[in-house]
Amino acid sequence: MTWMRAALRRWAWLLLGLVALPALAQPAQGQWGQRLLQTIDLPAEAVARLQQAPAVADAQSAPAQSEPVWRGPTLALSTEGSPYTVVIKASGTAPADGEAALHLRAGWALDGTVHKLLLPAMAQPGAHAGQAVELTGVSIPVSMKQDREAVLRIDAGSTANLGLAGVQVEIWSGMGNVSMSHPLLSWVPLLLGLFFVGFVVWMRRQ
Repeated sequence: MTWMRAALRRWAWLLLGLVALPALAQPAQGQWGQRLLQTIDLPAEAVARLQQAPAVADAQSAPAQSEPVWRGPTLALSTEGSPYTVVIKASGTAPADGEAALHLRAGWALDGTVHKLLLPAMAQPGAHAGQAVELTGVSIPVSMKQDREAVLRIDAGSTANLGLAGVQVEIWSGMGNVSMSHPLLSWVPLLLGLFFVGFVVWMRRQ
């Protein structure tokens, strides 16, 4: 029976390898990327400009201003570090009952041209008067076709039912945590099915 135990051990190692695939597919860092390049707190004057700006229904369609609300430092973005994801975190207080929201238009300035980021509106529905509000918006990841120097900027924005206390910007490099849509993980159910079929066939032949 020694050969049977050795064969079962091989099947067990194969199963453990398949089960470990999701862990092997995980990137080294967090939810939005593999490496956090920058964490920047917007200065008080930029926060004030966002607070005082007239309300807009869609900040994405608002025209870019000649002078942005805020401009970040120059960053060297590479093809190797792609894609790049921008995460906006805002905090404040809802002055009244209702949805508290922050609308922003942001983009990467590359060679004198601003490439608009796809950044969803950040909102907390059903906020109560005096309630603390924490909002997070995550851009669609952007990849560089060649190594470039770029500047992140916020060109327009407004608040709705939100006393804005602060805004933090994070810039992430690389892919964030994977889901079952990841090319590797999408094969795991099929591979596990093939494993169990193969194991059953092998057992019946013994």
